[in-house]
Amino acid sequence: MKNTKITIVAGSFGYFHRGHKLLLRAAMETKNHVIVGLTSDIYGSKTKHYDFPAFEERKSKIEQFLSGIGSDYEIKELSDNTGDSTNNPDYEIIVVSRETEKNAMIINEKRRQNGIAEMKIIPVDLEIADDFFPISSRRIERGEIDQDGKRLKPIRVSICSNIAIRKDLYQNALSGVFKNEFSITGFVTFKEGNELKPEDILLDNDFSMCVSYEIKYDYKSSLHLFTLRCTILDRYGNATVGYGPAMILNEEMYHTFIIKDTDRTDHIIEGFGDQIAGNILYESIKMSMEPRKKPWAYGLMDYFKDQD
Repeated sequence: MKNTKITIVAGSFGYFHRGHKLLLRAAMETKNHVIVGLTSDIYGSKTKHYDFPAFEERKSKIEQFLSGIGSDYEIKELSDNTGDSTNNPDYEIIVVSRETEKNAMIINEKRRQNGIAEMKIIPVDLEIADDFFPISSRRIERGEIDQDGKRLKPIRVSICSNIAIRKDLYQNALSGVFKNEFSITGFVTFKEGNELKPEDILLDNDFSMCVSYEIKYDYKSSLHLFTLRCTILDRYGNATVGYGPAMILNEEMYHTFIIKDTDRTDHIIEGFGDQIAGNILYESIKMSMEPRKKPWAYGLMDYFKDQD
């Protein structure tokens, strides 16, 4: 007997990748009959800003994958954004990626207006590539990553700081954060109060990092605490911030770098030695990158609009 409960899932499925597999698998796991809405070549050319394979090629990739999971599915051509999802009462579940979850809510609102039951929305997390950006067909088409999210080009990073940290310490810290090759394209140290021009840090980079030191007085313990703050701006304008572990400034360091010789305050990290300084730096960068592993949980969902 044919399954009368229906789950729908839709997309362009341009360059079939790990994220697409996760989406389709989630739809099949509902145990309903699955309808895959696949955008037509004409509609896709109007909504996507990159070249993608023809309909039959994309359909073949989906069929090849789904045939290894089950047989209760069909693929329908989509010529607009919603198809018949706003007025078909037989649809019970809609499976969407995190960045299109709002679209599903809009569809349900229209279903309510049409007097039919809402669909259950199942959001599927984005798959993140090893460069901390989501996997997308557009990035694959550009040659940045492969279908499994492996970065194919060096990650470009520029650095600015108000504290004197050697470049090799940055190299070591970034090697612990990134899984693949990277290049430091800019390295600028500036004094507090000096103007830092956008072109000093932005350029044509994936990430621009600004590392600054903070010294706070803890009244409870009567100690001066030192830490590093790392602010990271990516090429899409998303900013994240992370802090390294707080370290106690002993009286000698505090008086040497803060009281006695304020011109050397930017060299204060030298007093901790390379191992501790490197760890503080690494942890500040690592913590700043952490939200990028789950951008939907930190309000970073403007990452990739229309990239599929």
